[in-house]
Amino acid sequence: MGVILLGLSLTWYVLKKKKQKRNGELVHNSEENTNEEEKKDLELPLFDLATILNATNNFSIENKLGEGGFGPVYKGLLQQGQEVAVKRLSKDSRQGLIEFKTEVIHIANLQHRNLVKLLGCCIHGQEKMLIYEYMSNKSLESFIFDKRRSKELDWPKRFLIINGIARGLLYLHQDSRLRIIHRDLKADNILLDSEMGPKISDFGIARSFGGNETEANTTKVVGTLGYISPEYASEGLYSVKSDVFSFGVMVLEIVSGKRNRGFSHPDHRLNLLGHAWTLYTEGRYLELMDAMVGDTFQPSEVLRSIHVGLLCVQHCADDRPSMSSVVLMLSSEVALPQPREPGFFCDWNSSRNCRSYSGTEAITLLVGRLGNSRNRYLGIWYKKLATGTVVWVANRDIPLTDSSGVLKVTVQGTLVILNATNTIIWSSNASQSASQSAQNPTAQLLESGNLVMKNGNDSDPENFLWQSFDYPGNTLLPGMKLGSMVQSNRPGSVPVIMEDH
Repeated sequence: MGVILLGLSLTWYVLKKKKQKRNGELVHNSEENTNEEEKKDLELPLFDLATILNATNNFSIENKLGEGGFGPVYKGLLQQGQEVAVKRLSKDSRQGLIEFKTEVIHIANLQHRNLVKLLGCCIHGQEKMLIYEYMSNKSLESFIFDKRRSKELDWPKRFLIINGIARGLLYLHQDSRLRIIHRDLKADNILLDSEMGPKISDFGIARSFGGNETEANTTKVVGTLGYISPEYASEGLYSVKSDVFSFGVMVLEIVSGKRNRGFSHPDHRLNLLGHAWTLYTEGRYLELMDAMVGDTFQPSEVLRSIHVGLLCVQHCADDRPSMSSVVLMLSSEVALPQPREPGFFCDWNSSRNCRSYSGTEAITLLVGRLGNSRNRYLGIWYKKLATGTVVWVANRDIPLTDSSGVLKVTVQGTLVILNATNTIIWSSNASQSASQSAQNPTAQLLESGNLVMKNGNDSDPENFLWQSFDYPGNTLLPGMKLGSMVQSNRPGSVPVIMEDH
């Protein structure tokens, strides 16, 4: 009996091991099949893992160039002596296989001197890598924002970089097989070759359009603060004009050597876009120039670059030029239209400047549409409520009929709305004496929802030159005063925020 039981046990054990082996082979083959399918879909030259390990010295720390959302990037040297950059997908990266394929699909068949060249990829089990041509000077960001290295970029080099980025972007928007919107143009994603030639890189969040498509909408806004266009940040609406806005920001950064996000100036609270606009309108545009440039620049080229940059960062997407127009404007003496005030005139994301509140109770100042009307109004609404409840409207009886409106703070401490012909269509103090003057008048939107005008030097939080609470609409708000959001800190024109809701 014992012999029989032992025999049955051995038979069961052998069958189980065979089954496990078969299952193991099935799993292994499944992984191999998946990898083969992925490789087939990518339609790229393939590098085996051994080649990449050898080229990067087993991904040694000495070969590491940097790290981004995709994962670490390593320098590699192939056996034939070619230098490459290897982007290795991190296992805990936010950018998974979909983004990996997105970058490959968008750049695999692109050929332009101002786009980084994708040489191939490597897929081995869980390892996924992209192999690019190596850019010896790394990114534009590492030069223009570094006091020591920025000296290496004289004006001729900077002007060539601006033009090169423009041509690369034009290719993506117009001349490539698919109309591609990059969505994350910034100085860090512009790589420089050995001759300081710019190449656009990092297509992981790019989107492509086909046929007659010109724009799309998303509920997930991705990109980098400081470069994102107003309509994309507020409504998730992106188009080629979103890239144009980002390009304009980069132009002003290249000229000035300053970052848009986090920019500070002792004389005002404007961001880099507002600072550039102010200098331009006052005829002091050369003050924007990076001191590291020295005397290598041509004033006419600097002015043209600043002018084009300001055209690209205009608040309304329809006002911004196409990249074909930008390339023409930069490379010729064609007459340029006058730019309107830029989007994000103040630094909306900086706690020291114009502050925005993220809570449900937060209220923001905007110009938008009421119902299905195509007219535009200056109003206050609850920022986070899905219904977009409007609580106060200034120019309900005289709406704007286009996107040319300007909200202005006068020296008398009055808020006025001007139309395209600079005609006042609404004033906060229609009966106020024209001879009356204010001390550093400031417009503020209190967190209570009260839009007020006050003297900037007045420390009394209850002393207003004018307040919207004196002119209530159909919605009554409690009089809580928990903070403020500064909309302007000096007399002059500020952009009316054009948002459609």
